[in-house]
Amino acid sequence: MLTKLYKIIRNSQNEVCWLSHHIPKTAGTSLANTYVNQFGKRNLYRLYNPDKIKVFERTGKIEQYTNELIVHGHFKPRVSQSNLSRDIKRIVWVRDPVQRAWSMLHHLVAVQKHKVEYRILNDYFGEQLNQLNEDIFLFYLTDHRLKHLNRPYSNYFSEVPLMDFDFVGKVENYDSDLLKLSDLMGAQLGKEKRNIRKGKLSIDSQDFKCHLENEYEIMANYYSY
Repeated sequence: MLTKLYKIIRNSQNEVCWLSHHIPKTAGTSLANTYVNQFGKRNLYRLYNPDKIKVFERTGKIEQYTNELIVHGHFKPRVSQSNLSRDIKRIVWVRDPVQRAWSMLHHLVAVQKHKVEYRILNDYFGEQLNQLNEDIFLFYLTDHRLKHLNRPYSNYFSEVPLMDFDFVGKVENYDSDLLKLSDLMGAQLGKEKRNIRKGKLSIDSQDFKCHLENEYEIMANYYSY
């Protein structure tokens, strides 16, 4: 049934290839599960291998790509990627910059203790990392060694601007925007809530926006500064 649906969609959309750009901590895991449930595993190419991502960002080519309907992963938009198929459509989900950074901090502390960025935090705060607070978050936003973790929109949209995307969804409007994506793709995308990690402390975006001013400038049509 899924294979038949896949063929119908491919034929009706003139061999379209959907490039689904997953910015970390923007519901990308939930979206991948939704894709699999609707189109099947064979029609989703997960692009998370760092070496393959570098090649795709540089050349627009993917190793072992076999015309899957959707390419989903942590790859940045590049003009050269239009060579992958004669009809490329781009998808991306975004999130309030401060809230995304707060979620990313929790993710780093919880499951990425092997990373250099975690060691930087651990050397400074030690056991305080067991209970994240605003002081730790401020350090995370302002320390120059961690800056690259908090500039996703500057990094992702430097070559292909948001206005060139076929779909931009907001995590804050996930359910309603998922319906819009369903209409665009001509499919019924179900809700898959996965990989959700919430901190015990709520962060007021207004208190930290000044540290991510450039990110808010890029997202001006979606989030106010």
